[in-house]
Amino acid sequence: MKQKMNIFMLVACLLVGWAWSVAGQDSDGGFIIENADDTAYLNMVASAELNALIANVAPHMIVEFANALRDYDMVAVPGGLQTLLQQVAPRMVIEFANANRFYTLDYPAALIGDTAVPQVSGVSATSSGDNVTVRWTTNEYTTSVLQHGTQSGVYPTSVEDNWYRLSHAITLSGLTPGATYYYRLQNTDRSGNSAQSGEYSFTATQSVYLPVIVR
Repeated sequence: MKQKMNIFMLVACLLVGWAWSVAGQDSDGGFIIENADDTAYLNMVASAELNALIANVAPHMIVEFANALRDYDMVAVPGGLQTLLQQVAPRMVIEFANANRFYTLDYPAALIGDTAVPQVSGVSATSSGDNVTVRWTTNEYTTSVLQHGTQSGVYPTSVEDNWYRLSHAITLSGLTPGATYYYRLQNTDRSGNSAQSGEYSFTATQSVYLPVIVR
């Protein structure tokens, strides 16, 4: 038992001595030895192969807040990608740049796939002096056309509103006092679905001016 213990202590001493000799070497090991009799600092040397690989990387950014600023020009867009980008229709307006350029946005009717016609409700006609205002609502945003005339089923005059609205109002003027007007409404949504209402009517009011007699 004593012999085995001596062998174990001998192996342990050999291992400790080998580790101490490695830690104490001052060759280009690339590390710092501290907590010894003295502290030695060794400068790390970058690999020439690594430097060559880094030099071959194309610049793609600007690094700030370092020892210095280095600006690089971005690599031009590849020709194939540029061709594809030119085929994309404009979808936005960029402001506050060197100049403003405005484009008309296309409503993607085919993508939306809307086939439902607009629904009209709440139709009313209100007189105000010699004018009549027709109001109504739709269940989706639509443009509108009001067709009217003095004979049922015949609408020779049209008034259009090309704004897309939910609440609609069109004012008619130049009406014949006391005459009955017949009208119908046509509404078209952004997908091109159009709905035509039934016939409505109103009677244009006549303004009566009475003289004021002062005695």
